[in-house]
Amino acid sequence: MPGTYTHTTRATGTVLTATIYNTDHQNHIDNQTPAGTDDYSATQAQMQSTVEPGEVGTESLATSLQGELERLRFALKESKAAVDSIAAQWYSSPLVLTNKSGGAVAAGDVVVVDTTTASSFTTTAVLSYKGLVGVALETIASDATGKVAIAGRHTVNVVGATIIGRYLTTSSTPTTASDSGVLVGTAVPEGGFAVALTSTAGAGAVTALIFGGISFPSVISKPSFVLTPESAVFPTTNFPQLVKNSNTNWTSYTLDYDQTTQEDAYWFVTIPSGVAFTGASIDIYFRMASVITGTVQWAFVTLTRSENEAWDTVGVTDNAAAETVPGTAGQVGVVTTALTVTGWAAGEVLLIRIARPVADTAAEDAKFINAVLRLT
Repeated sequence: MPGTYTHTTRATGTVLTATIYNTDHQNHIDNQTPAGTDDYSATQAQMQSTVEPGEVGTESLATSLQGELERLRFALKESKAAVDSIAAQWYSSPLVLTNKSGGAVAAGDVVVVDTTTASSFTTTAVLSYKGLVGVALETIASDATGKVAIAGRHTVNVVGATIIGRYLTTSSTPTTASDSGVLVGTAVPEGGFAVALTSTAGAGAVTALIFGGISFPSVISKPSFVLTPESAVFPTTNFPQLVKNSNTNWTSYTLDYDQTTQEDAYWFVTIPSGVAFTGASIDIYFRMASVITGTVQWAFVTLTRSENEAWDTVGVTDNAAAETVPGTAGQVGVVTTALTVTGWAAGEVLLIRIARPVADTAAEDAKFINAVLRLT
C-alpha cells in the first residue's frame, strides 16, 4: 500500500540542500493522509480478503495495516451476518429484498414480507397485519431489489396523527403505519411492529423503533370466560334453581329461570393482567323442556373492581334482544349480546349478573346451560 501522491526524483550528483531536504520531508508530512495512503483493494479478491481476529484470550494479532483491515472486515461481515446470513461480503447490504408489490415504494414506506415469493416484499391494506412488517430504506421500483429494515430506528410514513410512545401497526392505506392508540408499557397490540419516537399532527412521517411484528406473542390472547350453572352464586331470594337433568344420553346441570318472576345469578372472574381489549360479548346457551313458541330474553349487569374500589357498587345493564325459542323441544338456543366495557381494565375483577326479565313470552322455565363471555 504505497502512497498515492508524487515525489520529486533527484538526479545523481544533486547537492542535497536544506531546502531540498526539508521540502521532500514536508511533502510526506502534507500528503501522508488517509486520502494519500494507497488502498488494499487492488483486486476483487483482495477487497474481499478477511482474517478472523480470534476471541478474547486467543487473539490473532495484526502485524501490518493490511492485517488490521482484514480483521476489521471480518468483524463487519460477522455483524452483518447476524442480521442477514445471506449477506455474502463485509460490504454487502443486509436484508435486500425484491419488490413484488406491483408498484414503486419510497423510503419510509411500510412493507410486509411476501409469503409467496422468496426473498421478497409486498404491501398490505390490512389494518394491524399479523405478519413480518418492515420499512423500505430507499426508493425501490417494482420487481427491483432494495434495502428493507425490520429492526432499528428508522423513518416510518404514517397515515394520520401519531403520538410519541405509542405502538404502530399497518393501516388500511398501503405503505403507511397507523397509531394503535396503545402506549408502551402495556401489552403490544395485535399487529404492532414499531414504537413511535416522535409525533406528528397528521399524515406524514415519524421516527420509530421497529421490531418487526409477527403478531407478537407477548400480547396475551383475549380470554373467554365460561360461566357454568355449578359456578353460579345466588342471592337470598329470587334465584334460578340449580337442576340436575338426567336424560337418556347425558346428565347435566342447568339453572332454570322462571318466566313469571325475575331471577338472578352471579359470577365472578378476573381479567388477566396484560390483556388488551376494546369490547366484550356474551353468548347464552339455553334450552326449553317442552315449549316451542314464544321468546326468551336475558339481561346482564356487569362491573369491574380494582384495588381500593368499593365492591358493592351499581353496575352497567345490557339487555339482549328477545330470542325466539327453538321450534323443537329440547333443542339448544343461543343468544349473543354486546356488553358495555366502559371502565373495564386488565387485572380487575369482573362481576357478572344474569337475569331473565319477565317481559318475554315463553311460558315455562328457560334452562340456562352456560354462558361464554369473550373479550374482543
